Amino acid sequence: MRIACLQFAPSLGKISQNIQRAEAILRNAAPQNLDLLILPELAFTGELGVGGSALGRHATRSPNPHQPIADRLSDISTGYNFGSLSEISPHLEATAAGPSTAWASSTARRLNCYVVVGYPETANASGDCPASRYNSAVMMSPSGSVIANYRKRHLYMTDETWAEEGKGGFFASDVAALGRVAMGILRKLQAEMQPLPAYYMSLSRRRGIMHGIDRGQQESLTQIAQLEGMDINPYRYIAPFHSYEFATHVLASSATLILLPMAWLTSEPPSTLQTDPELPDAATMQYWQLRLQPLLEDSRGDREIVVVACNRSGSEGRAHYAGTSLVMGLQSGAIRRYGVLGRGVEDLLVVDTQAQVTTPKVT
Repeated sequence: MRIACLQFAPSLGKISQNIQRAEAILRNAAPQNLDLLILPELAFTGELGVGGSALGRHATRSPNPHQPIADRLSDISTGYNFGSLSEISPHLEATAAGPSTAWASSTARRLNCYVVVGYPETANASGDCPASRYNSAVMMSPSGSVIANYRKRHLYMTDETWAEEGKGGFFASDVAALGRVAMGILRKLQAEMQPLPAYYMSLSRRRGIMHGIDRGQQESLTQIAQLEGMDINPYRYIAPFHSYEFATHVLASSATLILLPMAWLTSEPPSTLQTDPELPDAATMQYWQLRLQPLLEDSRGDREIVVVACNRSGSEGRAHYAGTSLVMGLQSGAIRRYGVLGRGVEDLLVVDTQAQVTTPKVT
């Protein structure tokens, strides 16, 4: 299967400009014979409300350990992405019918492949029911028709200022030429740094998730911000860390392809985006793998589960995105990385999961 991730740095609220930027990357890469193209969460809208926001004011401030966690959440969440319904309203798109969907449809036909793109959705009001709004991702067929419109299930506090939870659970469906597909939408809010539980660090090392990074980088994984809000993390942080709701859904649905459009911030110093733009964000990449741990432990060793994570890059105000879009295969306790982009680049990652991979499996 030939898969492409379009990693780029959209500008705040400039939809036409962002579409042109994506088109320029595609023209430069000139991909051939793709089966799937995926773009980030809210790809053409950008992450509104970041510049000069409360995130910008508080992200670099040392946390007050005596301040209630609810207050600290309030401090950092205000203005991240869409701070209010009024802020996002000009950019809402009708269900699978706005500029993001139109671009996806046209691109799917032109490249003769499936296309997935994230967008802010408004669903039409009916009767006495007001319009509903969702953080969504639309999937188009090679003929340009809509085959799925997934609405984010696990919302973060900033999503809840404008969006509703997607109904009906996580997405899973049989898609011709792609197989059994599961989808989630990811984001991370950079906040105070908290260590992961020692049990999970030990588990990660035993299962080989720490393979390929030195001890210092391993320890940096323990510094991943605790305040992530997205489909692969525990629901509302009420569920235990080891619930793995999304990974469990993937196993229960027998999906073999996971699609993850995202807007994930880096926990590394912002300077690394300029000094080492070609290097992946190792701590972020390892954390994604950790949250998919049950897939590594799947006893059905005859099948590979391919994970496609497409993140944005660049910065908005003091919010700095991790890039590191990747395609990896999980099978029988091993991780095969088919390809990964750097943390600070704008580029098209193209991999062929059927081709010979020169890098060995992680065991």
